[in-house]
Amino acid sequence: MVHDAYALWADFKIYLHDCGLLGAMAQLPPAIVLDGYLLFTEFKGVMAEQYALQQLVSQGIQLCYWRPENADAEMDFLLPIHGKIIPLEIKSSDNVRSRSLGVYAKSYSPEVCLRTSLMPYRQQ
Repeated sequence: MVHDAYALWADFKIYLHDCGLLGAMAQLPPAIVLDGYLLFTEFKGVMAEQYALQQLVSQGIQLCYWRPENADAEMDFLLPIHGKIIPLEIKSSDNVRSRSLGVYAKSYSPEVCLRTSLMPYRQQ
């Protein structure tokens, strides 16, 4: 669990309870959702972050969001797992360049950094 003493309550992101609500509020045509590649072209990763959030929260994982004071980067999620903070970057395509993950890794030197994408699994 991330201790509340470190939380900055003025810095947060808002997510919905599920992807269906997000799609309805964004007025996404059903064809975009049903034809997967269009979803990630047209909706730019918002749906990917929403989906990842739902899956993690359903497992009881408390999530945090990170950005440095100069706000030149952001980490989608920080996962408190086994007493460690694991950064998780969600990418909605096969472009796996992630400046924000690099900024976080350089600043905090975590043992593990995670990034999801449409690319096949690989360990770097």
